[in-house]
Amino acid sequence: MRRTLWLLPIIALLLSACSNRPDDERIRQLITAHLQADGGGQLYEVVNFRKREGIQRSDYRYEAEVEYHLKFKMGLEEAARQMRAEGANPLVAGFGAMTLAMEFGDFEKGQLLYQRKSYTFVKADSGWVIETQP
Repeated sequence: MRRTLWLLPIIALLLSACSNRPDDERIRQLITAHLQADGGGQLYEVVNFRKREGIQRSDYRYEAEVEYHLKFKMGLEEAARQMRAEGANPLVAGFGAMTLAMEFGDFEKGQLLYQRKSYTFVKADSGWVIETQP
């Protein structure tokens, strides 16, 4: 019996490596990277992340319902000023600020904005990735 006990950790590791779903930490990493792409990382950080539910759709598709807060690093007015200071066309900077206001409201530095969303993950050759719509 003692001779075979050393096999248990190895078997557990192999079974987890063959899992047909991304683990919760990988889900958090993928969603955080997705949210912080295209300048989001300059505007906010993702905090209080939690996976609420997950559904295995197939061996290659997984849906996760998550919740998190966006914690703003600057307010809307400062973000608009920064867009103008970075040399953006004033019209483009104005539309950028308007888009931020429509998506997040009139946010302030340090404000937490609750988000609850569903994401679909697909298993690619490189591992699990967030499915994006064309």
